Amino acid sequence: MREERPIQLEDIDVFWRKLNFQSCKLIDDDVDVVEELNIVRQQLESHPPAQQKSLMSKIKAVLTPKKSTKKSPVVQQNTRGRPTTKQVQERLDEASRIDEELRRSSLGDANTCFEGSRQSKYNKPRHNSYIPSQASQQSVIRSQKPKASLSRSKSSKKKETGGDHGFPLIIGDEYMGIIERFKSAIPPVFHPYVSCIRDVMPDDHCGFRSVAVGLGMDQSSWELIRRDLVQEMDQNESIWFPIFEAWEEGYFYTHRQGLIWDSVAGCGEDHWMDFPLAGVLIAQTYGIGVHLLTTTMGASSTYFPILSPPANQQPLFITLTHVNENHFIHVKLEGDYPMPPANGLWLTHRRPHTEQWEDMYLPRLEWYTSIMNPPPRSNPSLNYIDSYTEE
Repeated sequence: MREERPIQLEDIDVFWRKLNFQSCKLIDDDVDVVEELNIVRQQLESHPPAQQKSLMSKIKAVLTPKKSTKKSPVVQQNTRGRPTTKQVQERLDEASRIDEELRRSSLGDANTCFEGSRQSKYNKPRHNSYIPSQASQQSVIRSQKPKASLSRSKSSKKKETGGDHGFPLIIGDEYMGIIERFKSAIPPVFHPYVSCIRDVMPDDHCGFRSVAVGLGMDQSSWELIRRDLVQEMDQNESIWFPIFEAWEEGYFYTHRQGLIWDSVAGCGEDHWMDFPLAGVLIAQTYGIGVHLLTTTMGASSTYFPILSPPANQQPLFITLTHVNENHFIHVKLEGDYPMPPANGLWLTHRRPHTEQWEDMYLPRLEWYTSIMNPPPRSNPSLNYIDSYTEE
């Protein structure tokens, strides 16, 4: 039965009791810019000059993004309408082929070598830079972009043979193509110990792609490698700053900026991997040994961490090979191979406790030196003449 009485407050649901019908007021807090800037200035003054400079560059990048070195992705402007069915199918086939190659590459084991990217669009890959490690460290040698040319690969019958091509650990004629392409770039002393040759995409990030492959990641993780190296430079700036500045004034910030690249497009020479400083930086970042093999630019060398001793008795080593004067690939070495000498940068800037790296591998380091610089052979006839003269 309907009762004419007011609704009591306790009869109303709790949710509806919280409603506020009053007009809301926006609280506009005033910001004291001068006071806030004084706090920032005090924080900056508490850091060393090198770190102050780094922090100021980051603040400027936020305030003036138009002056930032980061570039927006390249967008194709000159489109030609809807592609034909044939063109769409060709693109799908090309994408499927690349995906299949990357899938096969990621499944490789110690006894298998795969061709990470077939050379169907470039006669020579174009990329990165290399600085000779010993004799000519004061000169910077950078690569030039090769002319693009088309090539087609021919299939051949597969035969399970090994050793005929000089790489006994790589079995199968299906790998003859990649061996023929790169065997001249790998010093012959290492041929018996090569178990895998991995080419990577020639998109100006090949050095970082090769490092990713050596660490057991997919080559598409090249952006992560760049970020890790930048993080290492920032965290240990007080250590890396004098090392880079001793190489070239202002090179710490130049090298750090060169590591930053967020676009999927190719980059300029300033963002290529730059040895030998990249070698010691990679070694310290991941606590590993790094080999750089070359037959045309200076001598092959080894990089160890400058701050950290070996974490165990079998630390990881990755091997990069500089090919065509402008490209890096990954090569896997197995067994007790002769080890290239330690790079001069590591010998100069290492901490005393990191000498364990050299002590662990001293026999193999000396073995390589004896192979590359054998002692002169004595002449028996001269010995006979000397003994006759003394009599």
